Amino acid sequence: MLETISLQHCDETGALIFGELLRWADLATCAAAEAHTHTNCVTGEVTDLVLERGVVPRHGDILELIADPVIVGNTSLVIGLQVNIEKASGDCPIALCSAQFTYITMKDVNGNRPKCPPLERARLFEVERRSILAKKNKILNQLYSEFNINGQKELLASVPSDAVAISKTADWMVELVLPTHANHMHNTFGGQVMCWMHKAAAVTARRHAKRSSVDRHSPGVFWTIAVEGIRFLAPSKPSDHLFFNTSVRRVFSPNHMVIWVQVLVRSIEDASEEEINTALFHIMAFEDHVNGKPCNLKQVAPNPNDLSEVIEFHEIERRSQITSACASMVGFRSGIVPWLEDFAEECASTTVDTLLRMVEGVGLVPWRRVHLPNVSDINVDQCKGLFGQECTALKFVLECGVNVDDVFRLLKATNRRADWDMRCLEYSLLRQCTDTSDLVHYALRLPTVYENMPSCSDCVAGLLRNLDEWMSGSRKDMLLLRAWRDGAFGSKVIASRAVRHETFEHTTSKGWIASPSGFVMENIDGLTTLTYMVVIDDQLIRAFGGKRRGVQTIVSQQIESLRKLRQLFPATTRAKPRNSMKTRFSLPRSWT
Repeated sequence: MLETISLQHCDETGALIFGELLRWADLATCAAAEAHTHTNCVTGEVTDLVLERGVVPRHGDILELIADPVIVGNTSLVIGLQVNIEKASGDCPIALCSAQFTYITMKDVNGNRPKCPPLERARLFEVERRSILAKKNKILNQLYSEFNINGQKELLASVPSDAVAISKTADWMVELVLPTHANHMHNTFGGQVMCWMHKAAAVTARRHAKRSSVDRHSPGVFWTIAVEGIRFLAPSKPSDHLFFNTSVRRVFSPNHMVIWVQVLVRSIEDASEEEINTALFHIMAFEDHVNGKPCNLKQVAPNPNDLSEVIEFHEIERRSQITSACASMVGFRSGIVPWLEDFAEECASTTVDTLLRMVEGVGLVPWRRVHLPNVSDINVDQCKGLFGQECTALKFVLECGVNVDDVFRLLKATNRRADWDMRCLEYSLLRQCTDTSDLVHYALRLPTVYENMPSCSDCVAGLLRNLDEWMSGSRKDMLLLRAWRDGAFGSKVIASRAVRHETFEHTTSKGWIASPSGFVMENIDGLTTLTYMVVIDDQLIRAFGGKRRGVQTIVSQQIESLRKLRQLFPATTRAKPRNSMKTRFSLPRSWT
């Protein structure tokens, strides 16, 4: 499904209104659900929908909404949604968000729900996303039983004295459901209800920000970054009155508001009310522009005499932590993942899955060959602007004359990393997480990276190239999660990504090599084909010699490291000539 963003879909700054995105998402996923089931379906639930960091769709951009069934049950199915942007000023599509919509088949005239046709096979990555959501809900449900008096005292003590009572942020609005708001099943269109929910949340956020700005500066721009926990408990129909109750349930300093929305349907026949929807919207306030100067807002405080409100206040903090970590695990512009012990297994699994999808070129990963005249034993591909970010992915493919197990053992041995990695200063095991994952401390030597490096960095870096201090570089420390998995026909994969752990003091706010990277090993025609992929920030590339020379420098050094790695094997066989090597790595079906 394609949509062009017009002025009617934008706010006063020209940015897309989040509610319009929800409306289009519901249309696209409903069409996919009904195309698979061959019957009418209704929305049951929407998982966390988190926008990728730094991506703002605007007037003139084109949205591509890709929806497909990913998990099928008896009378319900899950539709996976991927939304990409084609910017008016560029050609490369940018990932905006991804989510899952649960649909239920409508009852027929006999009161029975039609069965859903099965899928040939569920998509591994989507199943993993579903399990993450299930664990999140389980943890949140346990908060009520785990919360105690001491926890309540500590929580209330952390609230500033000038905080605004949650009850004072309460707001409401009403909408009349007209025939134009109905869907093809004569119920209120779910996308319209979600659009109204966002409208109510945005008004509440704007009012709270105006009343509680610490600096007395009126916020100029509001931007919704996520919605979570949308549930459709019951339908509504034309002529119903929908009441939207809202309140600010949490403010994370300085400008992040969490708005709770509840929808009640009131019948005009008997004035009865029923809860039909709930959700939490995350909205940021800025003084000048989106992702600009944040507006400092006052905190909100629960009623200390209302235990349920106190627990909900605590739940939102825990929910926000989990949502942030989960978004980093499954998002495209993930960066460093906040480490949560409860999700160690899921983080390891998604790290491997992400690496495999990127190696194969699934989605927005258009690999292009790097032509190296003097290199015939290693194939190199690159993907610039990965997922619309300022980073470049590099993929190296070479062949080794030993079996997969030997290659895997050498790569997994932490004490052997420095034997072949030219820039490795330390690679030590900190602790085992699961049977197939661990945490390692990786220290490497990298050139000094200057923030806001000028566009003429080719010239600057060229002058610095001969300086010993620059060439020796500085030490960069990071905490890596390593995960490994066995595949079909003896294949293996070992992947890693940077994580932020409260006990690891070296982790910086920005990781230069943070996205999933690693090795895939396959046995092809009696030889082990080794594929290595790494994602590197463009600022680091410029520090290696400028925008033009930086990639060439990194590729040359990495080729040298991989050749040293191959020499460490017990025996090696000369790789096939470059023009006869496989030009595209193909994953076994079991990977996907």
